[in-house]
Amino acid sequence: MKISHRLVALAAFTSAGLLAVAAVGFFAVTSIQSDLRGLTMHATPLQNKTYEMQERTERALGTLLKLSLATDRAEVEKSVAAVDTELRQLDTLLAQIRELDPKAGGDLSEFKSAREQIATTANKRLADDAAYRSETESARTALKQAEDAIRATRTAVAGIETDAARAADQAQDASRGLGSTMKLVLSAQGKLKELAILVSETDAVSNRFRIGPLRERVKAQVDSVQRLEVEAGREDVLKEVRAAVSAMFEAFNKDGTGLFALRAEVLSGKKESEEAYQKQRRAILGPIEELSQKLGSMSDSLEVSVVKQRQSLDAALRFRNEPGGVVAVSDAISLDMKEMTGQIRLLMLAANDAEANAAATGLKQLNDRMSNNVEHLRGGLVKMNKPALMNNVVAAAAALRSVAQSIGKVSETKKRLLASEVALASAMEKLKSVAAQRASTGATQVRSMNERQQEITAAVDARVRNSLLLILAISGAIIAASIVLSVRTVHVITARLNQAVDVAEAVSRGRLTDVPAALRKARAENKVVMLDFTGSDWCGWCMRLKSEVFDQPQFARFSQASLILVEVDFPRHKALAPVEQAANMALSRQFKIEGYPSIVVLNAAGKELGRTGYLPGGPRAFIAELEKMPGVKHGDAATVADAAPEPEPPPRKAPDFVPIAPAAPAHYGELALKGISGTKDRRMALINNQTFMTGETAKVKVQDSRLEITCKEIRDYSVLISVEGKTQELKMTQH
Repeated sequence: MKISHRLVALAAFTSAGLLAVAAVGFFAVTSIQSDLRGLTMHATPLQNKTYEMQERTERALGTLLKLSLATDRAEVEKSVAAVDTELRQLDTLLAQIRELDPKAGGDLSEFKSAREQIATTANKRLADDAAYRSETESARTALKQAEDAIRATRTAVAGIETDAARAADQAQDASRGLGSTMKLVLSAQGKLKELAILVSETDAVSNRFRIGPLRERVKAQVDSVQRLEVEAGREDVLKEVRAAVSAMFEAFNKDGTGLFALRAEVLSGKKESEEAYQKQRRAILGPIEELSQKLGSMSDSLEVSVVKQRQSLDAALRFRNEPGGVVAVSDAISLDMKEMTGQIRLLMLAANDAEANAAATGLKQLNDRMSNNVEHLRGGLVKMNKPALMNNVVAAAAALRSVAQSIGKVSETKKRLLASEVALASAMEKLKSVAAQRASTGATQVRSMNERQQEITAAVDARVRNSLLLILAISGAIIAASIVLSVRTVHVITARLNQAVDVAEAVSRGRLTDVPAALRKARAENKVVMLDFTGSDWCGWCMRLKSEVFDQPQFARFSQASLILVEVDFPRHKALAPVEQAANMALSRQFKIEGYPSIVVLNAAGKELGRTGYLPGGPRAFIAELEKMPGVKHGDAATVADAAPEPEPPPRKAPDFVPIAPAAPAHYGELALKGISGTKDRRMALINNQTFMTGETAKVKVQDSRLEITCKEIRDYSVLISVEGKTQELKMTQH
């Protein structure tokens, strides 16, 4: 069979297989499309409508709550309109949900019923609140009228109260003075008893070191007696006591003959001091006993005076309360009125019927008590023969009767208001329960839709999986058959392609003869070959080497005399021919290039003479580095260095070089930052002989080992790197 026939048969078979694969794919795509259409046109809209239904239900619930809290008619009307709008939108949503899912249940009858109940109750509550406030204000007005009448009566009898109070104050002042004196006498008696007790405690001391605290206690008692002062203008009945106590303090504490000093001698074993101690003890207790008896007699006398003064005070108070205790009764009525004001506030703040009933009961009791006190006040004025003040009392009694009537009405309106609030709260609780039930139903529907979506997704996944398996099976069969046919066809045409392959290999080998050609030319001209491994469009150091050295006239003269230049380029932003790329990669592997720029110098026999890279200092430093290598001709340094001032024609353009990551031209003993170049947002750093950008990782040769280094950050004069997992900073030695 001819090759053309074989190729036609292979193409026909392949086309048939591709057609089968396309048919399977079309069936799978259409079935999946049908499932996805059902998912996107039914399940997803239904789910979105259900979510929107839940959101609007919550919004309607909030609007009804706002309606229940309305404080005036305008707010009620506004809230009712908002609720009606929400209910209409809910009706529309419910109809749309039923179109998508006829089985979907639920209605808005509960919300509509709650809307009617809450609106009616809110209006009733506002009416009750208005009536409540009106009756409360009436009660306050009547109470103020009664208070004004009582105040006028109280002012009229102020003169009587003033006279009675003056007499009572004088009696109270005298009684208070006697009481103060009595208190001082009793306090002095107590201090003397304390001193007597301290004498006994001194007798009981068995260690002279315990005498120190007793000294302090004696001093405290003596000081407290000295601080007892009689009121100014009264007889100082404690003058003798103070003098005696001062002498006692001396008797207690005098060195050598004091009670404490003698007790210390007795405790130290001096028998002769016992008699002196007992004598001093009697000298202290005797005056104490004598003063106590005097103070007792004085106390009895003062008690008699106090009784007499109290009788005078009672007489003055009786005068004040005569006749009928008008002043006291008017004060009681004033206090009850203030308390009634507080009780009215409690009734206003009542939160339930129990609190309202308690406040109403308290108000009734206060009103009854004030009515009784008004009658007492009237009786007192009759006894005082003050008929002119009776009109005030009559007005107060009438006002209190009006207060009693208003309080009853306030209590009733408050109870109605509380009942309205309870009804509102009950309606809202019922509505919240309905909303919670609808939310639960909606959640169930959403969960069901999610399960349906998962089922559709699983079916789609299964159909995709089965279709892929079928497509793979058909494709495998086609590939197997194609391989059999292709092998036979290839076997036939292989011989005819050998010639083309040989030609391509020859071309490839010819392209790789740049270095051999350069070596031949080097032998003919007695020069050395310089290979420049470069990244011409991305390596900053390569670009600097080119501009600072290769493009300079000084290097051009040197290269014409001593070098055969060969560029091995590895660009990133321009494309090379595949053959040229392969040739460059082969040279890179041959010379084990690890960085850019790398300069390799060969003699005419192809033996490596040395390596270098970028060096600061321009052509002079670079040429000096090359001249160190054996076999490199030394140029005329004077001619090269001094010829610059003469005008020269434009230097010929040096060969383009392709940069490769910087290689270590020499043996480095440690890591060193050689330079930093590039723009601010695209910086490059030269570490030993390797060029890095931020984030790049490469191996750098140090002594006889190679370290893996990651460049983390390039700064102005330093580089932050990670060496074998450890972070360190390299700084430039000069900047």
